[in-house]
Amino acid sequence: MTLHRFICLASLAMSLAGCSTVHVSSSSSSLPPSTPPGVTPVDTSILTNAGFEGPYDAIANAASGISGQLAFGWQDRSSGDITASYSANSHSPHSGSCSQHISIQHTGTGGTVAVGQLISLTANALYTSGIWIRGQEASTIDLRVIPVGGSSRPYTGLPVHITSDWRFISIPLHIVSSATAWLIISADSIGEIDLDDAMMPRTDWTIGTQHVSSSLDFGIHIQDYLLSRGPYNLDLEGSFAPAVSSCSTITGNIANFWLDNSYWTDLPPTITYAASSDHPHGGHADQVMIIENSPSAAAQVVQRALLKRGEQYSSSIWIKGTPGMWVVYGIRQWAYPYTYYSRQGVIADGTWQRLSVSGSVTNVGPSGLILTTPSSGTLEFDDVTLTGHSGLTPDLGLAWPTGAKGSWRLWDEEGTTWAAMEPQKDVWNFSLLDRAIGDANTNGIPVILTLGQTPAWASRNPHSYSYYGMGATTPPVDIEDWKNYVRQLVVRYRGRIHYYEVWNEPNSEAFFSGTLEDLIELTKTAREVIKSEDPDAMIIGPSATTQQGYLLDFLNAGGGPLVDIVSYHLYSYGEAPEDDVRILADIETILDNSGESSREIWITEGAAGTASSVDDPTTAALLMRKFIIDTTFGSGHFSWHSWGPGDKSCLGTTTADGNTPTLAGSAFSVMSRWIANYTGSTAQIDANGNWQIALNSHGKVTAYLVWNPQKDSIWNPPSGFTPNQIEDLSGPVSWAGSWITVTSIPILISSGQS
Repeated sequence: MTLHRFICLASLAMSLAGCSTVHVSSSSSSLPPSTPPGVTPVDTSILTNAGFEGPYDAIANAASGISGQLAFGWQDRSSGDITASYSANSHSPHSGSCSQHISIQHTGTGGTVAVGQLISLTANALYTSGIWIRGQEASTIDLRVIPVGGSSRPYTGLPVHITSDWRFISIPLHIVSSATAWLIISADSIGEIDLDDAMMPRTDWTIGTQHVSSSLDFGIHIQDYLLSRGPYNLDLEGSFAPAVSSCSTITGNIANFWLDNSYWTDLPPTITYAASSDHPHGGHADQVMIIENSPSAAAQVVQRALLKRGEQYSSSIWIKGTPGMWVVYGIRQWAYPYTYYSRQGVIADGTWQRLSVSGSVTNVGPSGLILTTPSSGTLEFDDVTLTGHSGLTPDLGLAWPTGAKGSWRLWDEEGTTWAAMEPQKDVWNFSLLDRAIGDANTNGIPVILTLGQTPAWASRNPHSYSYYGMGATTPPVDIEDWKNYVRQLVVRYRGRIHYYEVWNEPNSEAFFSGTLEDLIELTKTAREVIKSEDPDAMIIGPSATTQQGYLLDFLNAGGGPLVDIVSYHLYSYGEAPEDDVRILADIETILDNSGESSREIWITEGAAGTASSVDDPTTAALLMRKFIIDTTFGSGHFSWHSWGPGDKSCLGTTTADGNTPTLAGSAFSVMSRWIANYTGSTAQIDANGNWQIALNSHGKVTAYLVWNPQKDSIWNPPSGFTPNQIEDLSGPVSWAGSWITVTSIPILISSGQS
């Protein structure tokens, strides 16, 4: 086909689509006719047909539910249960003669409509991915850059609300190594969307050119710290709160710290929980369960308990049930294979009966006290006991983490959310937070308390399921309730809680289902109350994760002046910790572009490795490198989540008992000691691929942290620096050589001048 004939056919196709101009060459470096304020016109040849001009062709290999015509150079990447159609739109495009129109008629579970194209990213570059969008106000769109293969997390993401006017959205993307990626624009809500004038301008960037934090500040979460001091509310005299269940047949109020566990079957029973003051076994209240329609599974009510492996425990419970009900009580392993350490059953006779069990814990991990019945009827329970082999209340408490001298972030600790502390309006339970703050203060540990998780009585949607309580992810109906909650905390803990963080991961519906406007209001109100009651306390902004763009949206909505510190969560998810450098650079650029460069960045949650990571020096090095990278390449603070046996996104710092440190746990202590007397200076990669962090003491570089994540290598001390000591995980040794061998395990090289 001749070029002339191609142009004629392309023009005919565009005419049929209602568009009159065409970009013939995919290598054209022409820009869209207009660019957003602050964007410097540069070569956009990385994108094919950035302006969404013609020709428009029928979508190839379209999935079921996808139809229509798509601008050349772009591909449909839709997935899941979705019905949508593409078309050329010549009515008021942003520029040129066409924009890409997308009409989404249906979205089901996992349904997402997406359009994108493959792009080649070059090393040592800053890209600004951007596009003009418009559509129905209720719609949202996500601009993402996703690596092709070899990575488990997107390079970047920006979810935004659409307006009926053209709006430019963009997100910075720093690239360390050359890669192929998808530029994806996606939506998952019904509506009409137009796309036009995408761009990917590039500027040079190299690691080490961004801000280097002067402080090497760190913190931790402690897995099950307060749980290990339980169980709680055994006498059933505490407050009651709505039962948490994803099943609509399980309702009512359950005693604090007790959980319904009946929803794990396909056909759960119908259970109504209630507090009763009508003839409890002891005290003034007991728990009532009205159980109906138990077709295939038992009703179960449980409380977690951190019991020690190899020790003997005894427990008892008083029950009263409808005559003929079969009731079983026991001590059981919390997770699979759910081993019972001891249990006893009884046929209820309508009077109070005592069930007693005694047994040794044989498996690792948390245990549980569990009361279960397969029968329909009314079951009450009260006055539970738990004792160790000596007959006394067992000492279950985990020791304070070895070497922990950083801050302690209280977020998912037992009893420290709003929903847990105010289960009923103006009925407060500070017992566990009092315990946590007291222990932290005793150990000289600053506290970060994350605000949030609305109690059902205050929630805008009290019937929505949440792991943290019914309605917990929804903002309060009345902002005065939020204001009162924050004031209660600040007045009670004035000078003892040093940092308040406004909500955990609000970009995830698992934690927050409100709007950005709701979040701004909550942050603004919290700041007003906190600063009026405790001016020295610092406000940490809402902590997003995996989407740098959510932070950008928060700042653009006016969130910057409301916070003292900008927060982000940064897990490695299989990536090397060094990959964090580009993300921190993205965040710095976002702050700069938003006029908030004076705000300090804190990573208030993050980790590397998994619980299955082998306990060896290489794994310990992941923890060390994670801390070093995140506290020197832009973040003033990094909080490890969490100290304990580990999980799917965090290597273990202790063995299964929660107390004995692994090599990584020991490395935590070693590194804490290393950085205690230093501040950061410079951070860079030398010609051999060695990462080196210069450390200051009394205004002079007196040490270096050095490692090589790729290979064993040689490190030559910089001019003017004469090392005389090297320290690794096994301790310090004197040194008098001219060069040093480095591996993936960081070492501290010092001159002995500190």
